[in-house]
Amino acid sequence: MSSRSVSMIYSYDWNLLSSFASQAIKASLSAWDTIKGRVTDVNDAISSFVSEMGFSPIVSYGDGTGKIDIRITSPTDLEEQSHTITVQQLAKPFKFESKSIYQLGVTSSSDALGISGSFSINGYEFTIASSDSMLDILEKLSQDANGNDLSDVTSLDVSLSNGRLIFESTQPGSNVSLSDPQFVLYRLGIVDEKNDIAHIIQSPTTSVIYVDGKRIERKTNEIKDAIRGVTIRLKNITSTPITVDIKKPTSTLTDKIETFVTKFNSLMRTIDSSLRNFTQMQALHAVNLKYDLLEDIFNPIDNYTVQKVGITLKDMKEDIKKGSPTVKGDDFDLSVNQIVHSAKTSKVYSSLEEIGITEGEDGYLAFDKTKFEDVYQNYPQTVAKIFDKDKGFAVRLHSTLEDVIEEKIGMIDLLKAAILSKLTDIQKYSLYTKYSYLDTYKRYLTEQLIS
Repeated sequence: MSSRSVSMIYSYDWNLLSSFASQAIKASLSAWDTIKGRVTDVNDAISSFVSEMGFSPIVSYGDGTGKIDIRITSPTDLEEQSHTITVQQLAKPFKFESKSIYQLGVTSSSDALGISGSFSINGYEFTIASSDSMLDILEKLSQDANGNDLSDVTSLDVSLSNGRLIFESTQPGSNVSLSDPQFVLYRLGIVDEKNDIAHIIQSPTTSVIYVDGKRIERKTNEIKDAIRGVTIRLKNITSTPITVDIKKPTSTLTDKIETFVTKFNSLMRTIDSSLRNFTQMQALHAVNLKYDLLEDIFNPIDNYTVQKVGITLKDMKEDIKKGSPTVKGDDFDLSVNQIVHSAKTSKVYSSLEEIGITEGEDGYLAFDKTKFEDVYQNYPQTVAKIFDKDKGFAVRLHSTLEDVIEEKIGMIDLLKAAILSKLTDIQKYSLYTKYSYLDTYKRYLTEQLIS
């Protein structure tokens, strides 16, 4: 057989092999893209559980511009109906300031002001000495002798900016009561000769809203008595009325959980069905992801009574075996030690089971609506704890999902980059072998001509 024939056969065999390998790698890339889409769906489904409002559902409203938030605060008092809300004015805090250190004859906030005496703010008495600087006065206005914060007592936050004391009321819409029998506040430039605030930065305003045409005015932007069982949090004024459909949180939250369970199970099915397209190493990553997510869901919340769910190393090994990897590459034979990605995955605990969310066969979730609605109706604080926006299961799950799908540096994109690198190597070598036999044939012809 000629050299040309051998080279062509070798090239044909390699091209056939590389074609199969390329197809397998492309299949795994496509599978990871699908998984990433399913992970994004799950992340979207739990977004309301990790929002500022936490587990209490934010009821949808007309224009969707974010001018108000609706929070269900008393489900038992709630009446399901529509309301129109117009925000005419927001409550704003009272802000005022003192003279600057330069107006008081010093050049540093650490210099003694030479002002002494007593005064009171909202009923709380203060005394300053002539040796006190602007910084000393700030400290006395901010905390007592034991270092306790005074803002709750005086209803004022005090700061220092550009050599001036800045006062801001902690209760929007509220005025400030000042008593200055020894003219200390006057000398500091806080009040004038009539004992009125001398330098106002912002006058206090109350919030004004209309609910179903009824005018409501309050000294806060959280209005709790306009609609029974509901707190309205004002964010901005509205040019037109907003229509709010109030729904009982049981049904609203049930719908959200159902959506989450459906999306999560879709992700689990996608991972299971994708294993056949993965190398054993890729399958290991996929199964690790599966059980990381289950751990986030079923780990106990604080000190809840928990139950063990039977997810073991054996289960993980069996799941990977189901995959029937199509491309070997640098894979290795699986063993228990190689499967363990963290000791914690051998034990997963559940507190969601108590409210009707359970882990079934192969990591799929089941949702008992009747049980959930009964628990939520009778023990709403139990549900609130599990869905807490800072410590609940959704926060852990959200963090894991974000790490998985983050662009370029997330787990899936890093895996895809490694897979693409292998595909590029195969394509480069395939191109090399495609033309390398020509050089061999050229040498063969040259040898024939010479001989």
